[in-house]
Amino acid sequence: MNVTISEILSFSILFALPSVIMILLGYVVFATIILKKNHGFPMLIHWMDFVIPILATGVWCKFQAYSLYTKSMGNIAELGILGLIWGILFFWRGVLFIKGKRSSIWYIVLLECVMVVLFAIFAPTFSE
Repeated sequence: MNVTISEILSFSILFALPSVIMILLGYVVFATIILKKNHGFPMLIHWMDFVIPILATGVWCKFQAYSLYTKSMGNIAELGILGLIWGILFFWRGVLFIKGKRSSIWYIVLLECVMVVLFAIFAPTFSE
């Protein structure tokens, strides 16, 4: 299955929209909490937050060919679900930050990429 760069970039928007909403809401919550504690302004956003939509979408497109099911256009919704999961992982990073615990972005990126591959291969066909 050959997918062009422009298609991956277009599909990346489907990943990015739910994750951006979750990240913005989470950032407002965490910034408010941290500012009330007078700990300065949090720098929770990592450069990978901008790269992961393209990376995850590219991996998803690549692994569609190995799927156990015949995929339909409805399966593009998987990208939105995966974007929502990335937003939830951002929220988790924020909770760890508030608690003073460190989390490696690379473990979180690896977790997201594993979920992308699992979705691409094992998610059943969604109705159109």
